[in-house]
Amino acid sequence: MAATTIADSGLDRAGVAISAVCLVHCPALPLIAAALPAVDAWVDPETHHRIHWALLALALPISLAALITGVTLLAAAHVANWRARHRRSGDGRHRQRGDRQRQPTAIDDAR
Repeated sequence: MAATTIADSGLDRAGVAISAVCLVHCPALPLIAAALPAVDAWVDPETHHRIHWALLALALPISLAALITGVTLLAAAHVANWRARHRRSGDGRHRQRGDRQRQPTAIDDAR
């Protein structure tokens, strides 16, 4: 049975899907934010301040959840990458690109 890699586990597909969502979300958000002052013209001046507080109450928890989720996913990806590289190196040490495979020595033969 072949060893399972990170690519086989579906993480690559999930990364592509999240990137596609970002591709749509990131350019659209500034356009929507730029259009919000036009909506303000339709709002009654008496309720104007309540709308700002309502939007703030909506934006803060969503932003906090996104920040925590993003940091958690980034940390988990780094740990998974670190573990996968150490598992591939075989000797518990992180091999860099260009490192040569460790050659057996006389001490290894004595073991």
